[in-house]
Amino acid sequence: MTRVPVRRVAPVVVTIVCAVYVPRLLPQSAELSERLLPTSVVDAVGPLVRLACLAVAAVFGLRSAARLERDNPARGPWFLLGAWLALFTLGQVGLVYYPLVARAPAPLPSIADAAFLLGYALLIAASVRFVFVYRASGFPRWGQAWT
Repeated sequence: MTRVPVRRVAPVVVTIVCAVYVPRLLPQSAELSERLLPTSVVDAVGPLVRLACLAVAAVFGLRSAARLERDNPARGPWFLLGAWLALFTLGQVGLVYYPLVARAPAPLPSIADAAFLLGYALLIAASVRFVFVYRASGFPRWGQAWT
């Protein structure tokens, strides 16, 4: 099996997202956009595109952590950031099931909410740890002289 690098997949995912959603933001192109890509198609493709974006971001975060040396203080926060995105990817998988497979609205609360809540805890922990790593680095902080 051939491995496809993330740096080749990410631009394709971003291009798809832009092609699907950006034309809908322009009022004069809304009618044309609706004719070319009906709302039903966007409703079906949208969750899959979000899932792909989250998956690519999770891989990027986890690979960033893996590329840092074991004693690098930024390795932990990068791992937490990647784990947050991985949990959001799992949550999105739970949400994609309902409209695409079950043909029903997602219940509230759903199993995806557990992944999202745990993911938020990891995001907060990663953010706090990034701040501590930055402060320990000796770089100037907000309010300090930049000389």
